[in-house]
Amino acid sequence: MGPDFFPIVYREFYDVPRVFIVFAGDERILLDCQFDQSRDDYPTEYQVYRMARGFSPPSGSWANVIGEAVEHLGAMPVAAVHFDATGRRSVLANAFREMLERTK
Repeated sequence: MGPDFFPIVYREFYDVPRVFIVFAGDERILLDCQFDQSRDDYPTEYQVYRMARGFSPPSGSWANVIGEAVEHLGAMPVAAVHFDATGRRSVLANAFREMLERTK
């Protein structure tokens, strides 16, 4: 049996998805890594948010999606997120399961 993946939907991509939703069973997790103008680069960590159960990503702009977050779960290094071979469809589930367990 191969690794376990959770599907994602993303809105911004630069090397990796920079803003995306992880569909972790009935949980919805938002990862956000916005460009930092002062550093002229992306941060090395995603900010991670729990969204309402059943949250559905908007079809248009995601500019205000963080405002819909239920809880800020902390930060996760970009390097700790392992994407599928395309880098655009899914992420390895382990790190997200561990984070959700710690934040229950």
